Amino acid sequence: AAASDAAAEAPDASPAAAAGDGATVLVVDDEQIVRDVAHDVLESFGYSVLTADDGAPAVACYEEHRGEIDAVLLDLTMPRMDGVEACRKIRRLDPRARIILMTGYDEQRARQHFDGEGLAAFIQKPFNPAQLIEVLRRVLET
Repeated sequence: AAASDAAAEAPDASPAAAAGDGATVLVVDDEQIVRDVAHDVLESFGYSVLTADDGAPAVACYEEHRGEIDAVLLDLTMPRMDGVEACRKIRRLDPRARIILMTGYDEQRARQHFDGEGLAAFIQKPFNPAQLIEVLRRVLET
């Protein structure tokens, strides 16, 4: 009963605008639609959002905004620099970077690419706004 009580209270527990509490998320995906949807969802929940369309610009953005970025939402499969390489380069800049992998692969298969890379979380595409916000909240609380 306690779990269902908590779930029932959750929507009222914090206003949508306060959910992100100004945290900054870097969204990295080569698909414009994914970037746009994630951007709009995150912004509506009070997050600040930066975007990049591939791994190299993501690493450059992370380096430029190193002290500001609280989490990275990183696509696995991109045409020029994939998520694995981008993850490694971001980790060299900041070993404590919170990286959330997003991919169409199932989690076990996707994590095989990231052996020992220490991902903060995983979200499978397609995801809905509630799943995205839940994963992000969990990652930012750690």
